[in-house]
Amino acid sequence: METRDEVIKKIERAVLTEENAVQLYARHLKAIMKWSGLAKKDRAEIEETLNILIRDSHCHAVALRGIRERLLKGGGDV
Repeated sequence: METRDEVIKKIERAVLTEENAVQLYARHLKAIMKWSGLAKKDRAEIEETLNILIRDSHCHAVALRGIRERLLKGGGDV
């Protein structure tokens, strides 16, 4: 069993990953697509998928922050 503090630290790392990694990948992929030679339709489809990924990542970060706050307010180990 993990302590509350260990779980909170893992959640904090997960939030950072959600916030940073997806944004970084999206920027690089958009730059690559610009020079890829892909058809406009294909680029639009990829960009739409990236936007879904970014939105979902944001939702995950919000949910993880909520769990973290509940753990901080509660006592004991989890």
